Amino acid sequence: MKIVEKVLLEASKIGLPAERFIVDGLIMAASATPHLAKISLETVSEAYTQFGLLATCGLSNISFGLPGRNGINATFLSMLIGAGMDCAILNPQDELLNIIIDSANVLTERDPHAGEFIARHKSVKNFFKDLPTVAPSSTGEPKNQIQNADKKSPQSLPEKIYQAIVDGNKASLPALLEEALHSLPAQELLNKHMIPAIMAVGDLYDKKIYFLPQLMQSAEAMKAGTRYLEPALKESKAESRGTIVIATVKGDIHDIGKNIVAIILENYGFKVIDLGKDIAKEVILEKALEHKADIISLSALMTTTMVEMEQFMSYMRDAGHKIPVMIGGAVVNERYAQEIGAQYSKDAVGATELAGKIMALKKS
Repeated sequence: MKIVEKVLLEASKIGLPAERFIVDGLIMAASATPHLAKISLETVSEAYTQFGLLATCGLSNISFGLPGRNGINATFLSMLIGAGMDCAILNPQDELLNIIIDSANVLTERDPHAGEFIARHKSVKNFFKDLPTVAPSSTGEPKNQIQNADKKSPQSLPEKIYQAIVDGNKASLPALLEEALHSLPAQELLNKHMIPAIMAVGDLYDKKIYFLPQLMQSAEAMKAGTRYLEPALKESKAESRGTIVIATVKGDIHDIGKNIVAIILENYGFKVIDLGKDIAKEVILEKALEHKADIISLSALMTTTMVEMEQFMSYMRDAGHKIPVMIGGAVVNERYAQEIGAQYSKDAVGATELAGKIMALKKS
């Protein structure tokens, strides 16, 4: 709200009234940063209560990386409307969202006497009454792990380490690794048990058995495990699989996808130099040369910023450098990558596979 207040103050100096502004609640993915959903709701509410401003948002961001996205979207839409949101960027053909909006218009007196609601839904007694319901967990506890009746309980210490990463059980890893280091070298634990575990998680994610929250849980567990092993790995002079400089391009402040890619690449044994978001092409190349990067990874979420990728490729070529470049993001595709001379990955798991192939070619 301090930023909003500052903007309004500066705008008033040039004659722009407050009513010309709409506050964006800046919705982030609940699968990666669930605590920010509450902040978005507070932003929408306080935009009106403090400044009398209208509020909007990009709704579908909230459900990124989750199954049943329209259910998450619809639930959050109702919460946002309750907080005072006035408009949103959403799918106008989504039936569930339209029901939420029509219902909210009745409850907020935007639809006097429910006239429009009745006209649209007069033949409906109960929405979705014939759809099967999903039974809740008998324990009432969230199910974060794969349910597999045939899965055997891990017996050996390496199997327990492997399973802890697959299950995203970050808390159990230090004790397991401490015990394992008495009989196994750190490099063996990493290469033969931990990396195969995170690769298995990537496979589960590709098959839509795991979703982004499970992927992130396992990635955080892997990250905690590798950090625990760092002193022992340094003693054994373990080498990384390569150095990757990663950034979201100039003009783009979206970095959730980039952050996920960085975490997964680190878990696969790469040294990752994360430059952050809204990074100019000059800085990206400078840092890549400074760190002797084997690969540069660029992210963009908007069509207005993806052009920065092409500009970077031209800038690097004009400077006489040939560093492999991976690109990704919601608006990027294989065709665009080929057009600008880069290589495309659709997600974090794909990025690790592509980085591995690039390094294999460099060493061959």
